[in-house]
Amino acid sequence: MKKNHLYQFQVHNPYDGCWWCWAYAYVPEDGRVHFLKFDAERKWTHKLREYTERSRDGSYGISFNTERACKRDLLESLRTKKDLFIYDLANHKQTQDFIKNTHEHDVVGIAKRLLDTHGIELSTECSTCGLVHPLATFQSTGYHGDGGIGVVLTDFICEECYCLGLCSACGEYSENTRYFESEGEAYCEYCRPNTCKICGAEGADLQTNEDGVCPDCVSSPEYLAYLERVSLFHAERKYQTYFPDCNQIISPSIS
Repeated sequence: MKKNHLYQFQVHNPYDGCWWCWAYAYVPEDGRVHFLKFDAERKWTHKLREYTERSRDGSYGISFNTERACKRDLLESLRTKKDLFIYDLANHKQTQDFIKNTHEHDVVGIAKRLLDTHGIELSTECSTCGLVHPLATFQSTGYHGDGGIGVVLTDFICEECYCLGLCSACGEYSENTRYFESEGEAYCEYCRPNTCKICGAEGADLQTNEDGVCPDCVSSPEYLAYLERVSLFHAERKYQTYFPDCNQIISPSIS
């Protein structure tokens, strides 16, 4: 196996409940093979294995076979060249191919393992700010299920953009988080103080109507023009019900 290369391959039945998943092996200068994905799982794997041995009938036991399965399937992938991807970590194009073609949940996890254990830093462009940052510092802003009881993290962005999107009230990330000068804090769309969409007045005690407009602006030319656009919008939608092939109609906004 080539040194300073990352090997991505399929491992089958690494533990009970998993049919197959992607596994990753890294070979440093000393030539030893490190299975990155399962290294961090060894501690809780051993604890569960101890629990299995202590259980009387084994009905609550979980069988873990990760390291042996990785060795077996890596050798098989090297022999058949099937379901095997090899990346030279000294080659920028190949590292970007790995980042682009692999699920981001695994990409960030492998980047953290490479940095923590081997001092190798992978970087890529943040989808929010467009700047290049170390992958190991990226934070997840979304998730979905994996078809079982697991959770897969998604929508990773750089740490700076993540911090800018944190709400001061609930602590959750939102791409719609905005800084309010009157409050001196940043709030998401669910926690932010009332704000008039016409004049920009804001504050927890500000009263606005269903359109987010304060009493001083309900008769303003901007708001009246918005109401006219809303009326036209509903008329166009009614027209669209009779002529469904017409162009898509976009809901109007105040601004």
